[in-house]
Amino acid sequence: MEHITTLPVYCVDDDITILKLIEHRLGLEGLKIQGTFQSGEECINSLTNKPGIILLDFKLMGLNGLDTLKQIKKKLPKLKVIILTSLEDSSLKKKCIDAGAYNFINKNIAQDETMFKSILENIKKISTERKPLVIYYLIGAIIILSIILYFMMMG
Repeated sequence: MEHITTLPVYCVDDDITILKLIEHRLGLEGLKIQGTFQSGEECINSLTNKPGIILLDFKLMGLNGLDTLKQIKKKLPKLKVIILTSLEDSSLKKKCIDAGAYNFINKNIAQDETMFKSILENIKKISTERKPLVIYYLIGAIIILSIILYFMMMG
């Protein structure tokens, strides 16, 4: 089975059934959810573990998805957050994207295949976007080590 990403993925939803469904369904595709949370506050308190991607429900008890997103972006501005919601509201989508959401996916469990396909496509895209950075870091490290070795051999 293809490994989709090595980035730690968190999932936040106040409905435990939805959390389990997402975790199970993505697991069938080879994706391991690294952390599941039932509130925005729980997720925010776990950001020290440095997730790579967060799947965030919009309609949460307590701190809603938009406020959670804003707090996540204050702490980790480059973190990719995908908003999941069953609400059909284009102004809400714009607010989330403006606040830094990577994407906004309709969470319609009746059409779960479409939702899961969209989630997987977004995660693959995020993983692909990050790969060139790793290559640049490796090239930089090789150059630095070469320079160090050169001067060690000269000295």
